[in-house]
Amino acid sequence: MEGLCYEDVVNNEEKLIAHRRERDGKEQLLTTHLTQASELAERFAEKVGLPELGKILGLLHDLGKASKEYQDYLGSAEGLINPDEDDYVDYKAMKGRIDHSTAGAQLAYKKLASRGREGKVLAQFLALALASHHSGLIDCLKPDGANEFQRRIMKDYKDTHLAEAIEKLPVIEKLLDDILTQPIEQRFWEKLTAMKDGKEDVTLPFKHGLLARFLLSCLLEADRLNTADFEKPDNEAIRNYGKYISWEVLIERLEVKYAKYAQETAQMKPGRSLEVNQLRAQVAQACLEAAEKNKGIYQLTVPTGGGKTEACLRFALHHARAHKMDRVFYIVPYITIIDQNADKLRKILEKENERDKVVLEHHSNLTPEKETRRHNLLAENWDAPIVFTTQVQFLETLFGSGTRDARRMHQLANSVIILDEVQTVPIKIIHMLNAALRFLTHDCGSTVVLCTATQPPLDQLPNEYRKLTIESEQKIIQNAANLFEKLRRVEVYDERKPGGLTNSDVVNLVERALDEKSSVLVVVNTRASAQAVYKQIKARDLGAELYHLSTNMCPAHRMDVLENKIKPKLDAKEPVICVSTQLIEAGVDIDFGAVIRALAGLDSIAQSAGRCNRHGLREDGGSVWVINLQEENLDRLEDIKIGREHTQRVLDDFVENAESFDNDRIGLDSIATYYSFY
Repeated sequence: MEGLCYEDVVNNEEKLIAHRRERDGKEQLLTTHLTQASELAERFAEKVGLPELGKILGLLHDLGKASKEYQDYLGSAEGLINPDEDDYVDYKAMKGRIDHSTAGAQLAYKKLASRGREGKVLAQFLALALASHHSGLIDCLKPDGANEFQRRIMKDYKDTHLAEAIEKLPVIEKLLDDILTQPIEQRFWEKLTAMKDGKEDVTLPFKHGLLARFLLSCLLEADRLNTADFEKPDNEAIRNYGKYISWEVLIERLEVKYAKYAQETAQMKPGRSLEVNQLRAQVAQACLEAAEKNKGIYQLTVPTGGGKTEACLRFALHHARAHKMDRVFYIVPYITIIDQNADKLRKILEKENERDKVVLEHHSNLTPEKETRRHNLLAENWDAPIVFTTQVQFLETLFGSGTRDARRMHQLANSVIILDEVQTVPIKIIHMLNAALRFLTHDCGSTVVLCTATQPPLDQLPNEYRKLTIESEQKIIQNAANLFEKLRRVEVYDERKPGGLTNSDVVNLVERALDEKSSVLVVVNTRASAQAVYKQIKARDLGAELYHLSTNMCPAHRMDVLENKIKPKLDAKEPVICVSTQLIEAGVDIDFGAVIRALAGLDSIAQSAGRCNRHGLREDGGSVWVINLQEENLDRLEDIKIGREHTQRVLDDFVENAESFDNDRIGLDSIATYYSFY
């Protein structure tokens, strides 16, 4: 089919309709949709070196729509066929009942399965994506042993309309045959083989599954994008289509901010504030220097309050420019901090008329004024250079069922992925996540930055292929122990007692802490505990404004209490008490004089301590008390319960030999010992 253009395809075929636009009745021809989706999917799959596969998926995905049964259904539903005509059907009864995805899967399988071992494997990957593009990846083998993949491939052609579709769309088959003159099965086999990350890579089948999902993502994006833009042509003025403000411009804007920081630091008087600013500058400089290194998996281990949010973005922007990468993802564990971080970077990187052209937020906590049509359209496929999203959205994109989240997966290729507060990833999915991160970096050309003050040893797992490979030079902060010592801003006290503290005991400790430090944050593990402690403090009337935060409150309410009530009181140095669950721990920029933390994982305790004397400005330092609550039930919170037990061991060992922990209950040595118990 040399020299054939897509206009020829449209003109040469019978008038078969893919979609009809509701507002003006304009029809999109099936051949137009297939060829345009093919172009898009080819571009997306090229990111992993498999453009021909994307091209095939786009060409074949809606092949079954060429059938008379589907065309009669569509014509009846759209009013193109009069109810009195013979071809009119009960379209309401037929909705969702016509199989138009299996025909393409069968054709791909038929053409490739006979081309040796390599061809059969490729046939299975392509057929799986094609058969799954309306449902999400199908269960090829069901729990009862039934072979669902085989059932779909062997389905009667009369039911899938394959023969009819080939007869009506000969040019589509010709385009397919033209692609198949190339040894694409050999190239694909080489890709599969190259994914083997070592001799005995036990995660290889899992990573092959991720590749299958990636190919599905390319198809889903191409199909949805082409369909939506036909149905709503004004989308074109809203979408970015991957054409973003250049990394050079964004870097220039960020470096203006760092130049301002340097100027402010140079004008500061000697003292603790100057020392903290100088240390933050060192962190930012380390990120700048690391950005020119090769792609891979990096660790950024920085104490809370060390300026890591902007510093890791500095790494990401410079790294993306150096390696011509597509976008940056900033992934946070909790929606409580995503607005705060996104707004901070938006002020630095966006001009007034560039809303959502640089920083895109994607999470469930968006206010109505932020959740515009433009925002929703861009969030569907993460169409922005810098995307702020949550761990949940990230994990759903990698592993979730259905098609909505899988559609976004291809955008993770050739990107910088910052996993902030990585220690919050649930332990039970660590091996699965590690395999996915290895896939993204080894096979999709991405870079991952693991960012936290309490770095979990994901590079030290016992199984060689379930751990991450992180070389010494990929640790952005080379002397983390020295940095932690210099940024140490609190003293941690072990206030546990046999049998635990009653809620009344906790109130006594709050009164003492308030007297010493004027502001107190109490962090407990359950909403019931938070409510009980709050009520007892309120009944005692300690002479300070008292606030309560928990996930029982809607996100907007929590943010209002934090930003408009608690922070102004703290800034004015007025007496404040806040009782919260762990939602306040990671990344929330707030500064109390004292923190009382119910026993939990040591990483959580360290994060709570990061809300105490956060900027190191208190001359008398901050105080953190670790307590064991008598009346807190963790039976339904297994991860916290296990973490609490491991922390007990660390604290007990600390009592025996504090020097082996560098005399710091939440220092790097203590954290390393804590993680070793897992």
